[in-house]
Amino acid sequence: MDNTIVVSPKVEDLTPLFQQAAQASNVEDIRDYKDFINPEGENTEVEEDNNVNLQEIVDYHTGNAGLDNVLEEDDEPAPVPTVHEALAALHVVQRYQEHQEGIKREDITSLQRLERELDLRAFNSQKQSTLEGWLKRQ
Repeated sequence: MDNTIVVSPKVEDLTPLFQQAAQASNVEDIRDYKDFINPEGENTEVEEDNNVNLQEIVDYHTGNAGLDNVLEEDDEPAPVPTVHEALAALHVVQRYQEHQEGIKREDITSLQRLERELDLRAFNSQKQSTLEGWLKRQ
């Protein structure tokens, strides 16, 4: 149940005030105040567009417009990087760490150990070929 109290201001007839203002200003060419408040050709009723989505308006003004499309695209898992891609990324990390101040030797050693493990995986994943196959490629 809503306990909100709504106070509506009493709307007075503005005609006497408008007439007093017109007399005090000594202006001869005065428009009717009703024409001033509701000019001709101006739509006084607000048209509601049933197709407007309130969430789209909020997203637009908060900078989240179009994020639904991005989220839907991100639902697919990223492909697993190859061992060669992992090694290339590790080399970038090693190069970065080697130029940082206060880096611990253990951190560099851990990265080198990981590099050796990835090198071993890359080597073990290679297919063994025959001498005849190698000669044919040459």
